[in-house]
Amino acid sequence: MFKLSEKERLILAIDEYPYVARSSKSLASTIQLLIDQYKDTSKLMLILCGSSMSYMEDHVLVYKAPLYGRRTAQMKILPFDFEETCHYFKNFTDEEKAYVYGIVGGTPQYLLQMSDKLSIADNMFRFWYRFVPENNSIIARGAADLAYKRIEPYLSDYMGKVFEEICKQYLWKLLLSGKCPVEFSSLGRWWGNDPKEKRQTEIDILAEQDKNTALFAECKWTNEKVDLGVLETLVKRRELFSYQNVHYYLFAKTGFTKGCTDRASEMGNVTLVSYEDIMSGMRYK
Repeated sequence: MFKLSEKERLILAIDEYPYVARSSKSLASTIQLLIDQYKDTSKLMLILCGSSMSYMEDHVLVYKAPLYGRRTAQMKILPFDFEETCHYFKNFTDEEKAYVYGIVGGTPQYLLQMSDKLSIADNMFRFWYRFVPENNSIIARGAADLAYKRIEPYLSDYMGKVFEEICKQYLWKLLLSGKCPVEFSSLGRWWGNDPKEKRQTEIDILAEQDKNTALFAECKWTNEKVDLGVLETLVKRRELFSYQNVHYYLFAKTGFTKGCTDRASEMGNVTLVSYEDIMSGMRYK
């Protein structure tokens, strides 16, 4: 079975291993036996893959599993990020690419269900993450146009969180390329109490380098240009922290008003990034 020449290399992949293993209870033990018997002489490379994380952990990686200790590598395959997702939709506009990412994320199987030869509204019947429960009956009957008509007014608000994720990925890429003014180790949304305002407040992105240095960012997915007030609010919220060295980022779908641009130039520690800037910097173009 494993009589291969020195130059031969066989790669055997069992896709969706958990489902195959459930139908054949002895599969794992059989693979264990073959590995133990031929691992030193065979050129076989066996790849087990599956989307059921619980099964892989409980029946492959756990100490008592037949294959425990026999793997030579382990990889967790993550969804595509925004830039990688854009590669698959050449016919969509830049704004439509953001909506597609918001609809299905970066899961390849979901992306295969989308077509850039259709509008976002024909594609929308597959969009269930956020809106299916309240539109289930309409979607189940194939009324894609009607479903989109009901969902469309709420897309901009929904896309706010999606845009934040796109902006986070943008900052990570800046960091990894050595172009970020703050060498942060982590970033995420921050919320807490504002003692001056006596109410809860939040910051879209807070990225800390150390106790003295941090990056603050706001992300606005609106059709209006971001004005000076957004920058002033971010600067005010920064006062809740004791960082000495701070850099601000404003991300905008449409762009920025002259007042905001002028003030950012005066401050010197503010970077303004439009969605167009994000898209123009991607390698896929």
